[in-house]
Amino acid sequence: MPKSTRRRLSSWTVLVSTVGLAVAFVSSCSDGATGTTGLPTTLEAGTAAVTTTGTPTTTSGPVRSGTPVVVDTDLARDSVMAILYLLGRPDLDVRAITVSGTGEVHCEPGVRIAAGLVEMAQASEIPVACGPEQPLQGVNAFPSEWRAAADDAWGLHLPQGGQPSALPAPELLVSVISSAVEPVVVFTDGPLTNLAAAIRLDPGIVGSIGMVFTMGGAVDVAGNTDQNPMAEYNIWVDPVAAAEVLASGLPLTLVPLDATNQVPLHLFHLRALQEHQATPGAQAAVTMLSADTELMRGGGGYFWDQLTAALLVDESLAGFETMRLGVVTDGGPESVGAINRASDGSEVRVAVTVDAERFEREFLSALAGEDVGPITVTADITADFDGENWTLVCPRTLASGEYTLVFTNWSTVDAVLAFGQLTGDATEADVLAWTSLDQPPPFSPDGFYAAPGGRAIAVIDLSQSGTHYIEGMDFGRHLVSNLGRIEVTD
Repeated sequence: MPKSTRRRLSSWTVLVSTVGLAVAFVSSCSDGATGTTGLPTTLEAGTAAVTTTGTPTTTSGPVRSGTPVVVDTDLARDSVMAILYLLGRPDLDVRAITVSGTGEVHCEPGVRIAAGLVEMAQASEIPVACGPEQPLQGVNAFPSEWRAAADDAWGLHLPQGGQPSALPAPELLVSVISSAVEPVVVFTDGPLTNLAAAIRLDPGIVGSIGMVFTMGGAVDVAGNTDQNPMAEYNIWVDPVAAAEVLASGLPLTLVPLDATNQVPLHLFHLRALQEHQATPGAQAAVTMLSADTELMRGGGGYFWDQLTAALLVDESLAGFETMRLGVVTDGGPESVGAINRASDGSEVRVAVTVDAERFEREFLSALAGEDVGPITVTADITADFDGENWTLVCPRTLASGEYTLVFTNWSTVDAVLAFGQLTGDATEADVLAWTSLDQPPPFSPDGFYAAPGGRAIAVIDLSQSGTHYIEGMDFGRHLVSNLGRIEVTD
């Protein structure tokens, strides 16, 4: 799964929009509260905004003790956390790990990393293999910088694992699944190349699979690829494989961006794990997350693969809807990979809502080997975007320092909240005139991204005194709204 969907404000590409929007400039932030409601937690400036109140419970969920599981992974950072979580579950029997060579990691380092994770979890009997490094059709691929980071194991120093299986990944999947006495549960967090190739080898394995839990796709929200804004990376990289898996008749639970956007990963989760490092898995997660200060402080991360793994263990963490879906496979990179509702599509169970507070506490506690306690965030500044209107609640003045932003994007499109100070010859009039992403910004804004239907929790550096302007950026209509300003004093 792709791993940072934060918009890079220095590399905007304007796609459409000559539409203007009349926006009244707010001379300063308001100390009042918003009336926005709807997500599980109500947010107000200066109050405890996000708190997990329930206690973790031990539950067998939809799986029985020793349920056979095979993992097909692309070893992204969130994949590593998900795998360590699954390997640590006493109620699961992980029987194979196959590496998606079309995903973030390349085959040679991927097999080595997977074997190291198995060794770390003291489960060295689990076979590891890699599959094709090219999609079944096309040449789509993850960005090279993401793949380089995955090849480097996200900075982890893993123990040396055993030798890889003599079988390539598709054949290993067929062997493990077909030889199981009871139905096997399949977990996938990358492109579906390996699973589709296994079904091509032996369509009969479909009858031996109890459920496939797949992180991928975007149904009613925007995707996260630059080439096709309606596609999600896992599906976009190998859309033919995804289409074949959906059409195979497999029982499939899809965990799309619609669901994962509801569970942001932020600095306060890292701090909780830093205080609870009773397991190698927790220590590895702290190492990986600490290495990406921008992601942790900027609020651009989400529990993509981790949520999918948690739902494999406990389905009560989410609400589901059965849909008929199809995958676009015709056209170039700008067209393929979208998942659409279709009357003649395949029947898929889709995660649509998430009990975010219970999920984050139970997942982190399981990874840490002890209760991490409630995850509490105190919001200093809150912002909401509903697709048309912005609501901002913040003090008019602040002492220089760091402050917590909670930004909720209620819309179905990407949105960014940006803070910045005037530079060079820019004036406040230039800020007022900046109403479109067609135009260059009058300053270098520090942007905080919230996924469609999601929430970003970020730490803002307001250490520089002076006037800080706040801009709302709507990537659906490519508009900029001048929201207000904060006066920062020494």
